[in-house]
Amino acid sequence: MKIYGGICISINSISTLTITTNSINRKTQNNTLINNNNGWVSDADKLAQALDDKYRKINEQNKQFSNPDQHIWDKYVNQNSPYFRSDLTETERNISLRAEGCWLQNGLIGYYDFRDSLFRNISPSSLNINVEVAERKEFNRQKVNDQLKQLLDEYQINIPKDTKLTFTIDPNNYKLTVSGTDDIVLSGQLEEALNTANNAKELFVHIMDYYGSQLSDLAKNGFDSIPDLFLSIGYENGSLQDIGQKESYGTGKTDWIEELKARVDSLK
Repeated sequence: MKIYGGICISINSISTLTITTNSINRKTQNNTLINNNNGWVSDADKLAQALDDKYRKINEQNKQFSNPDQHIWDKYVNQNSPYFRSDLTETERNISLRAEGCWLQNGLIGYYDFRDSLFRNISPSSLNINVEVAERKEFNRQKVNDQLKQLLDEYQINIPKDTKLTFTIDPNNYKLTVSGTDDIVLSGQLEEALNTANNAKELFVHIMDYYGSQLSDLAKNGFDSIPDLFLSIGYENGSLQDIGQKESYGTGKTDWIEELKARVDSLK
C-alpha cells in the first residue's frame, strides 16, 4: 500500500480480523445514521431568500396602484415623479426596476443580483466561493461527527481519549477497516458498527468530497480507476481528522476558515 497525500492506494487485497462481541447493541444494525449531505444552506442561499422576501412584499405594494408598471417606472426612471428613488444609486435603481418588473409579470425575480441595495453593507466573504466551500465542508464534517457519535453511543462503544484511529474504506464493497489500536476488541466493535447498513458508504462519499482535488491529481497520474482507491481518514477524540491535508476540517482545527474570511473582507 502507498499513501499519496492522505489517500491510501492499494492494489493488493487487505485481510482484516473481525471481532464480534455479544455486548454490542444491534438496534441500529439496519439504520444508516451517517449522511454525507446534511442540508447545508449557504450565505448566498440566505441572501437569495432575502431578495425573494423583499420583492414579494414590494410587489404587493406595487399592485395597490392602478398601473403597477407605471409606478415601477416612476420609482426608478422618472426623475420628476414624487416616487422617484433618489436615495438609490443608478445601479441599484436598475436592479430594482428589473426585479420588480419580473416579479410583477412572472411572480419571481428571475435573476439574483447581490449588488441590490439590500446588501450595501454585506461582507465580501459572504459571496466568496472559496469561503462557501470551506464553510459547507466544515458544516458537513461537524454533522458527520455527531452522527458517528450517535452510532458509537448506540453500540455502547467507548474509545479511550487521545486514541488515534484510522478508518480505511474499500471502494469496491465499501467495507471499512480500523487501524491505529492494538485493542482488537475495540477495532472489531468499531468495524461491526460502522459496516452496518450504508454507514461506511456514506463515510466514503464524505471523504471523497474532501479529497476531491487530490483524486483529480491522482487520476492524471494514472490512478483513474475508483477500484484502486482505498480512502482513509483519521478519527480522534470524537472528530474525523483529515490525513495529509493542508486544510483540516477536524474539530479545533478550522481557524484557517476565519482567517480566509478576514483576508477576503480586507480586500473590500
